[in-house]
Amino acid sequence: MIIRNKVLTLEDVRMLNNEPKSVVILKNTVGQNANIIEQISNNVTISVIGGYDAKRYDKYKEPKYVNRTLYSPKQLAKIIRTFEKIEKHINPNWTDIEKALYVYLSMIKSINYDYKNKNSQTNSNLCVMLHRTAKCAGFATCYKEAMDRLGIENEFKNVPNIHSYNAVLLGGRWRVIDVTWGRNAFDENTDNSKCLRNFGLDKLEFNSSALVYYMCTEPQHKYVPFHKDEVLDALDTLLENENSKAPSNDAEISRA
Repeated sequence: MIIRNKVLTLEDVRMLNNEPKSVVILKNTVGQNANIIEQISNNVTISVIGGYDAKRYDKYKEPKYVNRTLYSPKQLAKIIRTFEKIEKHINPNWTDIEKALYVYLSMIKSINYDYKNKNSQTNSNLCVMLHRTAKCAGFATCYKEAMDRLGIENEFKNVPNIHSYNAVLLGGRWRVIDVTWGRNAFDENTDNSKCLRNFGLDKLEFNSSALVYYMCTEPQHKYVPFHKDEVLDALDTLLENENSKAPSNDAEISRA
């Protein structure tokens, strides 16, 4: 039995569990209920494609990429609940820029960069949300999932053996957002201006990794950086939100 891109119900779970071999293939976790997902048998194969779309890019047919899309039901239920912890602090009245910035800051301050291990399944897929350690592919995969869940158009970008990052449509323009570099800047104990710089601020021709962006998988977009005031105005909105409630463990926000 195969179920594709459907919000799963308890009836679906019953049918899946009664079949000797069942597969669930999801584009993302939008609309999925963690309480229902965790009732699926471990004998059921669950794939969340995310950015690893083999129909779009042949390279994602390779086993190392296919394996990154696979999750146990209990893993996926925990992953969904972790995204929900971040989402509960997002004001639905915020602009997409404000929402995207909040998620970016949450991730760079709560997920560590994996400086020791080579790329693996768990540091390059949504399991990053559980153990909080990632390579660039993990940061980009999780950020894409967060944007998908918020209904913000985006793409996972990957240059094989070089780098992964995100392209996000914000304010009518495609912006390069690099959560990995944001985390690296945070690790360097620099001021917030360097962390914010990786949220689509730099003009690409002056960015040290401009070549990476031009090498990324098609289709190419005309990337437009934010004006600094756009990001700082969004940050002010988030600071107002933080000051109006108790501090959250999911994100710590401070003004540059």
